[in-house]
This record gives sequence, C-alpha cells and structure tokens, in this order.
Amino acid sequence: MTGTVLTLRLGVIAAAASLVVACGGDDDGGGFAIDQPVTAAAGATLASADGRISVIIPPGALSADTRVLVERRSGLPDPGGNYRSASDAYDIRFDGGATLSQPMRLEISAASAPAHPQVGEAVMWVDGAWQRLDANFFRAGDRTVIALTRSAGTVRAAHRR
Repeated sequence: MTGTVLTLRLGVIAAAASLVVACGGDDDGGGFAIDQPVTAAAGATLASADGRISVIIPPGALSADTRVLVERRSGLPDPGGNYRSASDAYDIRFDGGATLSQPMRLEISAASAPAHPQVGEAVMWVDGAWQRLDANFFRAGDRTVIALTRSAGTVRAAHRR
C-alpha cells in the first residue's frame, strides 16, 4: 500500500510539473505569453492568448528557423524621466541564435491612452535603461503601440511627456 501511495504522489507531482512547463511557467513569475516555432521562409504572425502583445515576422526576415519566445517580465524599473509604463514588459527572444535581416513588427496593448501632451511609444531595455524604439506610433482606436525593430529584447509600451 505504501508503494502505491508513493507512486501515486510521484505521478501527481510529475503531472503538475508537466502542466507548469506546458503553460510556460518560469521562475521570473511572468510565464510565456508566446512560445511558437517559426520557419524563416514563411515568417509568422504570433499573438499572446490575452491579446496584449503580437509579434509579426515578415517572410524571409529570420536568418534560420527558430522558436519565438515572448515572456512577461517583472521586477524591471519604471522607465522614469519623461516616460511612465503603460504595459507589462515582455522579453522577446529567438531560440538557436536566429537574427533578423528586416524589422519585425511589435504590437503592444497599453493599459490606457496617453493624455495630451503625452505620446504612446514602445521602449526597449538596453544596457540597464529604457530606450525609445525609433520606428513606432500609437494607434488610439485600440490603445496599441506599433513598433518596428530588428532586435530581440525586452519591450513595453510607455507614455512620454
């Protein structure tokens, strides 16, 4: 009987661990918003289940087939200065070292629209600070920041004064 109970408990623990991995659990507390394979030739349009972030990779933009991972990040500081956070932070990366030869498009939902004279923009965590992505704009109709970048990294929507 003891062996049966131990086997049953180990089975439950293994099932719970499998569920955490399948759901994208991690030790950062964020979890994977996107975890999808992408072929370089086809590109892809990927979106999180909650619709808060989308990654659009044009056909031929990736240097190799890869797995696109987008993970919610916590514990990063607010952008500060002229910026204030308007969304969660997301870490975007490509498994296997794939790179982009042309920009991918990011669409990040903001919690609120910027209030005049603020502007909604996308920022990226670079060398310990948030920096504005060069090509981006705010789509007021659905409170979404649209940005183009050739770099994987940690991004978020922010309002700039």
